[in-house]
Amino acid sequence: MCKYPHVTVKLSGKTNYFYGVIGDVRDALRAAGVSEEEIDQFSGDAAHAGGDKEMLDVVTQWVTVK
Repeated sequence: MCKYPHVTVKLSGKTNYFYGVIGDVRDALRAAGVSEEEIDQFSGDAAHAGGDKEMLDVVTQWVTVK
């Protein structure tokens, strides 16, 4: 189970995929009232993941993906 299962992010149709996904997850976490410290932790984990697949693995550890 992910860290914030009540936070859902739709990933299809992204243009700037890597940073677009990170931005969308940040926005969703912020809208759900997650602290900026936690959001920054997510961003660092995702940005340093190494590639799209690894970044998506990080995303699915944090939020629900559709």
